[in-house]
Amino acid sequence: MDSLPDSAPFVPFLTTGFEAGMLGYTLFGLLYPDSPMADFARIDLGQVLFVFTLYKVLIGLDGHERPTARQLAKEMALSPIILAIAAGVLLGATGLYRAMEPSGAAALLDACTDFISAPVSALILIAVGYDLVFRDIRWGSALSAVALRTGIMAVLGTGVFFLFRLLWPGEDWTRPVCLMFLLPPPFVLPVFSEDENQRAYLSAVLSLSTLLTLAGFAVLAVIG
Repeated sequence: MDSLPDSAPFVPFLTTGFEAGMLGYTLFGLLYPDSPMADFARIDLGQVLFVFTLYKVLIGLDGHERPTARQLAKEMALSPIILAIAAGVLLGATGLYRAMEPSGAAALLDACTDFISAPVSALILIAVGYDLVFRDIRWGSALSAVALRTGIMAVLGTGVFFLFRLLWPGEDWTRPVCLMFLLPPPFVLPVFSEDENQRAYLSAVLSLSTLLTLAGFAVLAVIG
């Protein structure tokens, strides 16, 4: 396979994040409809906080941007993703959600979120499939990045699985951990590059990684 191209500075970002928001929750819901989504959310919480804070900062620095600490803090504090995560954590951690159950407010909230999320799974998969483009892919270099990520994720995923089994021996972490570490890198990554060829390369890697994820999803679906 070809060596990694001039976009190698972006390669570390291909190995340090997961597209859980647009793909992971969809696949988990389709694959394990009887499992609480919270099982996957607990795995995702740490990485999504990393992606929308330090990850974005490092990408900006790689792109030669030099935002001030105040700008970064403001961006993170006002990020809709971070605010939504904080609201969800507070609802559960403070007991407010349970307090809403007698009045029916919790059931109403669940109904609203279920109504919104129900068609999203299919729509996201359609959108992902529509964006898979294979023209002009530099197969050697793209496959090199995919292979590098796959190897790193296999090692990290195995380590996380056994660590979680050690820390929480009574819980089954197989499903959420396996799916998380099968996911492709964040789909937003090409947006941070100003070079057209670099964006094309990143998009190719994301496309191939997504295909690999869907293949892994099919295997998980077969083995149950």
